[in-house]
Amino acid sequence: MTSAQIAVKAAGWSIIRILKLGLFSLFLFFIIISTIITAVNTGSIIPAIKDLGGRFLFITDNIKELSNKIIENEGIYIRKSNIFKSIGSYLWALWDLFTNLYILYLWIKIFTKLYGWSPISNDSAKFANLCLAIVTFLILQMLFILIFIEPTIGQSRFEQMYIPFTAFYDLFRAIPYLIPDFTRLTNSVSPNINGNKDITPIITSNKSIIVI
Repeated sequence: MTSAQIAVKAAGWSIIRILKLGLFSLFLFFIIISTIITAVNTGSIIPAIKDLGGRFLFITDNIKELSNKIIENEGIYIRKSNIFKSIGSYLWALWDLFTNLYILYLWIKIFTKLYGWSPISNDSAKFANLCLAIVTFLILQMLFILIFIEPTIGQSRFEQMYIPFTAFYDLFRAIPYLIPDFTRLTNSVSPNINGNKDITPIITSNKSIIVI
């Protein structure tokens, strides 16, 4: 490998590291802002802590709930009285979706690293570690949901157990609704039209959690 190729490869790795750091910084920024808003709105830090914990523990349930709202509202775009409110509402909902997906990425990333360091595998078996990480993540999500979240009305424990799997199915169904959202947003200059539906970020603390 020539010195030029080494330099190009090093530059590529530097760009990837910068992008990863940027995404992580945006993720932390959103989490901090969301926690502060929850604490201010409720007048207590306890609901904010519960919301923060719920975002990490019940990630697949959050993804399923948000995906269903996107499908129901046919997107995350909200027409407001002016373009600035429309942009703010759109970006907030979009960042809420990004946060959930980034937390999912962190779960898988951490488990993949742990399996790479464990006696049952090694760091070079990346695909095997990834598969083990996904299986471990899904099993833990099933346990978290079954133990800590009460079923909704008409929902059985058996149906609840499959939420970690149906969440991704609902997410794929929701993705097509996001494509035309940006076009509708940029064309949003007229006042709010009556009857438009709304979508708000998922607040995990509103879930019925079993205290044990």
